[in-house]
Amino acid sequence: MPLAAIQSIAVDEMFSQGSAVLAGIDLDSGFLFFLSHEQGMGPAHVVKDGAKGIAKGVEMAFDDIDQRDEAFHAVYLAGKSRLKLERKAYRAIEHEAHADKKYRKASSDTKRSRAKSLDWAKKKCSDTIEQYNLAQQAVQKIRMAFCSVDFKTGELITLTRA
Repeated sequence: MPLAAIQSIAVDEMFSQGSAVLAGIDLDSGFLFFLSHEQGMGPAHVVKDGAKGIAKGVEMAFDDIDQRDEAFHAVYLAGKSRLKLERKAYRAIEHEAHADKKYRKASSDTKRSRAKSLDWAKKKCSDTIEQYNLAQQAVQKIRMAFCSVDFKTGELITLTRA
């Protein structure tokens, strides 16, 4: 397959026989390839993850290529953080319910102490739910932002361009 006409690629590392190898895909045709100088390929653009090793490998394989970091990992990590905050919020809700139950069963001697614990649990729960809500909104905005990019030109899609 002649590779000289390929202009835009996406690359990532893979491991073959215990060694890291850069592999890629032609973003226009979908053709998969392994990177090497012998292939006669000289693309103008590469999309890759943000790993320094990938950037160095691309620099070694291609002089002066326009490198762009992909967005998948950013979206993935944002979603992972949102899930972590969601679990934290559920634990805070459970802790508040437990503190409320202890307060309701408290004797007059321990009522004041249990009230302080309950107030602290309510505040912690409220703060944690707010953190989760902010993370959820951020993930939605990130996803919406990606829907607003023309991936062929890299330009934002606006009402005037729609």
